Amino acid sequence: REVIDIEKSVNFYINILGFQPIPRPAFDVEGMWLWGHGLNFHVVKTADPEARQALRRRRVKYFHENLPSVDHIAFIARDCAVVRGVLEEQQVYFREFCSVRTGIRQLFFFDPDGNAIEISNCAPPLGEIRCALRSLLPTAMSADKS
Repeated sequence: REVIDIEKSVNFYINILGFQPIPRPAFDVEGMWLWGHGLNFHVVKTADPEARQALRRRRVKYFHENLPSVDHIAFIARDCAVVRGVLEEQQVYFREFCSVRTGIRQLFFFDPDGNAIEISNCAPPLGEIRCALRSLLPTAMSADKS
Protein backbone atom coordinates (compact mmCIF):
# COMPACT_ATOMS: atom_id res chain seq x y z
CA ARG A 1 0.00 0.00 0.00
CA GLU A 2 1.19 3.46 -0.84
CA VAL A 3 0.72 5.68 2.21
CA ILE A 4 1.14 9.28 3.27
CA ASP A 5 2.42 8.63 6.81
CA ILE A 6 4.41 5.41 7.34
CA GLU A 7 4.24 5.48 11.15
CA LYS A 8 0.50 6.15 11.26
CA SER A 9 -0.26 3.41 8.72
CA VAL A 10 2.05 0.85 10.31
CA ASN A 11 0.53 1.54 13.74
CA PHE A 12 -2.93 1.06 12.24
CA TYR A 13 -2.07 -2.31 10.66
CA ILE A 14 -0.31 -3.50 13.83
CA ASN A 15 -2.83 -2.25 16.42
CA ILE A 16 -6.08 -2.77 14.50
CA LEU A 17 -5.35 -5.79 12.30
CA GLY A 18 -2.61 -7.55 14.27
CA PHE A 19 0.21 -7.48 11.71
CA GLN A 20 3.83 -7.67 12.90
CA PRO A 21 6.86 -5.85 11.45
CA ILE A 22 9.39 -8.01 9.59
CA PRO A 23 12.79 -7.19 8.09
CA ARG A 24 12.78 -5.19 4.85
CA PRO A 25 15.69 -4.58 2.48
CA ALA A 26 17.09 -1.03 2.35
CA PHE A 27 15.21 0.18 -0.73
CA ASP A 28 15.43 3.76 -2.00
CA VAL A 29 11.83 4.45 -0.91
CA GLU A 30 10.87 4.59 2.77
CA GLY A 31 8.62 1.73 3.78
CA MET A 32 7.98 -1.19 6.03
CA TRP A 33 7.03 -4.82 5.62
CA LEU A 34 4.44 -6.46 7.83
CA TRP A 35 3.41 -10.07 8.34
CA GLY A 36 0.12 -11.47 9.59
CA HIS A 37 -2.80 -13.72 8.75
CA GLY A 38 -0.65 -15.60 6.24
CA LEU A 39 0.12 -12.40 4.31
CA ASN A 40 3.23 -10.35 3.68
CA PHE A 41 1.98 -6.75 3.54
CA HIS A 42 4.13 -3.88 2.18
CA VAL A 43 3.68 -0.24 3.19
CA VAL A 44 5.55 2.35 1.08
CA LYS A 45 5.71 6.13 1.48
CA THR A 46 4.04 8.02 -1.36
CA ALA A 47 6.09 10.29 -3.59
CA ASP A 48 3.15 12.71 -3.94
CA PRO A 49 1.35 13.34 -0.61
CA GLU A 50 -1.06 15.92 -2.07
CA ALA A 51 -2.26 13.56 -4.81
CA ARG A 52 -2.54 10.71 -2.30
CA GLN A 53 -4.60 12.92 0.09
CA ALA A 54 -6.93 13.89 -2.78
CA LEU A 55 -7.32 10.21 -3.67
CA ARG A 56 -8.07 9.41 -0.01
CA ARG A 57 -10.87 12.02 0.11
CA ARG A 58 -12.44 10.69 -3.11
CA ARG A 59 -12.20 7.05 -1.98
CA VAL A 60 -13.72 7.68 1.47
CA LYS A 61 -16.60 9.67 -0.05
CA TYR A 62 -17.26 7.05 -2.76
CA PHE A 63 -16.86 4.07 -0.45
CA HIS A 64 -19.01 5.59 2.28
CA GLU A 65 -21.85 6.05 -0.20
CA ASN A 66 -21.48 2.63 -1.86
CA LEU A 67 -20.51 0.17 0.89
CA PRO A 68 -20.46 -2.80 0.86
CA SER A 69 -20.18 -2.94 -2.95
CA VAL A 70 -16.66 -1.50 -3.30
CA ASP A 71 -13.17 -2.84 -3.88
CA HIS A 72 -11.56 -3.79 -0.58
CA ILE A 73 -9.38 -6.31 1.20
CA ALA A 74 -11.24 -8.76 3.46
CA PHE A 75 -10.27 -10.81 6.49
CA ILE A 76 -12.22 -13.36 8.51
CA ALA A 77 -12.39 -13.07 12.30
CA ARG A 78 -13.52 -15.63 14.84
CA ASP A 79 -15.52 -13.01 16.73
CA CYS A 80 -16.78 -9.81 15.06
CA ALA A 81 -17.82 -8.45 18.46
CA VAL A 82 -14.17 -8.41 19.52
CA VAL A 83 -13.22 -6.62 16.30
CA ARG A 84 -16.05 -4.13 16.81
CA GLY A 85 -14.73 -3.48 20.33
CA VAL A 86 -11.20 -2.80 19.02
CA LEU A 87 -12.56 -0.43 16.36
CA GLU A 88 -14.64 1.43 18.95
CA GLU A 89 -11.74 1.58 21.42
CA GLN A 90 -9.40 2.92 18.73
CA GLN A 91 -12.12 5.33 17.51
CA VAL A 92 -12.13 3.91 13.98
CA TYR A 93 -15.30 4.76 12.06
CA PHE A 94 -16.97 1.62 10.71
CA ARG A 95 -20.22 0.39 9.23
CA GLU A 96 -21.71 -2.99 9.95
CA PHE A 97 -23.78 -5.09 7.60
CA CYS A 98 -25.50 -8.38 8.33
CA SER A 99 -26.91 -10.46 5.49
CA VAL A 100 -29.67 -12.94 6.22
CA ARG A 101 -29.27 -14.33 2.69
CA THR A 102 -25.58 -15.23 3.05
CA GLY A 103 -25.14 -15.53 6.83
CA ILE A 104 -22.24 -13.07 6.74
CA ARG A 105 -21.69 -10.27 9.28
CA GLN A 106 -19.36 -7.61 7.85
CA LEU A 107 -17.54 -4.68 9.41
CA PHE A 108 -16.21 -2.13 6.91
CA PHE A 109 -13.72 0.58 7.80
CA PHE A 110 -10.85 2.56 6.28
CA ASP A 111 -7.11 2.57 6.84
CA PRO A 112 -5.46 6.00 7.30
CA ASP A 113 -5.15 6.38 3.51
CA GLY A 114 -8.80 5.61 2.72
CA ASN A 115 -8.41 1.99 1.64
CA ALA A 116 -11.52 -0.03 2.48
CA ILE A 117 -11.12 -3.07 4.73
CA GLU A 118 -13.71 -5.70 5.62
CA ILE A 119 -13.70 -8.02 8.60
CA SER A 120 -16.38 -10.70 8.43
CA ASN A 121 -17.46 -13.61 10.58
CA CYS A 122 -17.15 -16.23 7.85
CA ALA A 123 -16.76 -17.06 4.20
CA PRO A 124 -18.98 -19.65 2.55
CA PRO A 125 -17.26 -22.97 1.81
CA LEU A 126 -15.92 -23.32 -1.72
CA GLY A 127 -18.85 -23.74 -4.11
CA GLU A 128 -21.41 -22.47 -1.57
CA ILE A 129 -23.11 -19.07 -1.23
CA ARG A 130 -24.16 -19.29 2.42
CA CYS A 131 -22.19 -19.45 5.66
CA ALA A 132 -23.02 -22.04 8.30
CA LEU A 133 -22.95 -19.38 11.04
CA ARG A 134 -26.51 -18.06 10.55
CA SER A 135 -27.15 -18.19 14.30
CA LEU A 136 -24.74 -15.25 14.73
CA LEU A 137 -26.98 -12.90 12.77
CA PRO A 138 -29.29 -10.36 14.42
CA THR A 139 -32.86 -10.03 13.25
CA ALA A 140 -32.17 -6.86 11.24
CA MET A 141 -30.55 -7.26 7.81
CA SER A 142 -28.30 -4.21 8.05
CA ALA A 143 -27.22 -1.93 10.84
CA ASP A 144 -24.97 1.13 10.60
CA LYS A 145 -22.51 1.82 13.40
CA SER A 146 -20.37 4.86 13.82
